[in-house]
Amino acid sequence: MLTDNKLLRIKNGVLLLLAVICPIVCRLISIPLPSVMTEWDKTSLYIRNMTGYLRDNYVSLVFFFVFVTSGLTSLLLGNLIHRKFDRNKEASVISLRAGLFFLIAAAFFLTDANTMFVLPGSRELSGYISCASLMLMPQLFIACVKLVYKRKWIILSEWIFLILEAAFFILGMLQAPQEYVTLTVRVLGFLLCFFVMSSALLHIRTLSGKQTDGKHLAMVLCVVQIALIISGLVFYIVQQRKLFMLCCGLALSIYAYIVFSEMLNIAARRYIKTSDYESVRKMAYIDSLCNISNRNAFILEQEASFDCDELCYIVFDLNNLKRINDKYGHAEGDKIIKKAAEIISLSFEDFEKCFRIGGDEFAVIGRYKTLAQIEKALRKFKNHIKEYNSKSNLKLDLAYGYARRENTDISTYELFNKADKEMYRFKRRGKALIKMNA
Repeated sequence: MLTDNKLLRIKNGVLLLLAVICPIVCRLISIPLPSVMTEWDKTSLYIRNMTGYLRDNYVSLVFFFVFVTSGLTSLLLGNLIHRKFDRNKEASVISLRAGLFFLIAAAFFLTDANTMFVLPGSRELSGYISCASLMLMPQLFIACVKLVYKRKWIILSEWIFLILEAAFFILGMLQAPQEYVTLTVRVLGFLLCFFVMSSALLHIRTLSGKQTDGKHLAMVLCVVQIALIISGLVFYIVQQRKLFMLCCGLALSIYAYIVFSEMLNIAARRYIKTSDYESVRKMAYIDSLCNISNRNAFILEQEASFDCDELCYIVFDLNNLKRINDKYGHAEGDKIIKKAAEIISLSFEDFEKCFRIGGDEFAVIGRYKTLAQIEKALRKFKNHIKEYNSKSNLKLDLAYGYARRENTDISTYELFNKADKEMYRFKRRGKALIKMNA
């Protein structure tokens, strides 16, 4: 069975293969490479002098150097985070993919339909590379966004872009009419602009619910990015190519700034985690008795997961703890609390985190977990309880309740209250059963 990662590699591999095969096939059958070059661009023998060349193309050249620098910096930063700071895989993957995106963007700006014509022999090839780089950019951009926001519409848009990208290369190899190739490129370009704006709006929505330093600056930058993209589309429609490239370059530069800010924040957090402040962090967010996350960490996770559209809360309460403390002493009560934490952590190890949120209360938060996964973990939990009770004289009894949402219509606090009510229903059923048996 193909996993998402394997499917992603196959998809990107096919796309890269098409990008390489397309010019080879076109050369073998002696047809022009697919691009959106005008007839004047294809036939003109005019070679600008260097002064005129720089004057006409300084916007594309400036952003070429900006994105080459951004791409190399992002690649180095991703490698640094992976190797030096606790091997944070997710952050390093985002940085590496962003680096590749910026390098592809640099190729797009360098080979923009007017930029490389100072070299007559490369006109047709540069036109193709400009379009091919535009075909590859959406997949790399979506790959970054998808790691942060696992939304269904993002995954759907990934396949829509793939269809358009594959169509561009196939139409080129089949010597399709130029207007079809041009239409494919323009539709993909417009969709990419709308996707970048949508991701910026999603980022604004996420930041609006957080209490983090610099969030207002990031939100303003996202608004500016949206305004630049809209302006760029208007300039493209009225055929002001230089202004269009300027707006697009500035919008992508803002995206580069946001990526670097986030990566540097991650690197800083990793540095703090591995420094002398680790003991302070543990005191703030780790329960000293059970060695799992405490209520402070639970509140932070509640805030961080409020925009997750598939979320589940599982709440636990230890029964008869007062009786155990009164009869056997608080030392035995502490042992049973630690054992409960150990079993919950072991049973729900595939979920995000386990928390001790009160004296005898625990909670588990799971992102993007199906009902089948929750029930499987609960069966595992019950088996661990049964196994422990069969070997111990001091029995472990835990009531639980869970609630799951598939959209963000209800808040994380409402979801927690729903799970808490389910847990108390479970507890009441247990007490009623004991009385009936008695």
